[in-house]
Amino acid sequence: KRLLNIIAEDQEAILQKDQTIKELENNIKEKYESLRRCDEKDSKSEQYFEENSNLKAKIDIICSENETKVDNLQVEINHLNITINEKEEEIKQMKVNLEKQDAIFTTYESLESKIKESMHIIEQKS
Repeated sequence: KRLLNIIAEDQEAILQKDQTIKELENNIKEKYESLRRCDEKDSKSEQYFEENSNLKAKIDIICSENETKVDNLQVEINHLNITINEKEEEIKQMKVNLEKQDAIFTTYESLESKIKESMHIIEQKS
């Protein structure tokens, strides 16, 4: 009977140790899963970081290209403004020349008219 009591106590101790082992195994599984999820998050974070870095590089390239385009357009605008100013000066000069020609033509017409009058007066007196 004493042997049976010892065996029963040993079985109970073994069952308790088995229960503790199962709890420890479950605890290890949970920690492993937690670590695996953390690794997945780290992996996704690295992937997002890499994607963001790639997108930032593309955005930087586009910005640089656009800055170059803006600079080129500004140079073209400056050139066109110079051309506009030159053409405006040409127009002013043409207006001045046209006014001079108009004055000359008016003087010519006036002289022509006076010459005709003079010729007519001369013809009448002769």
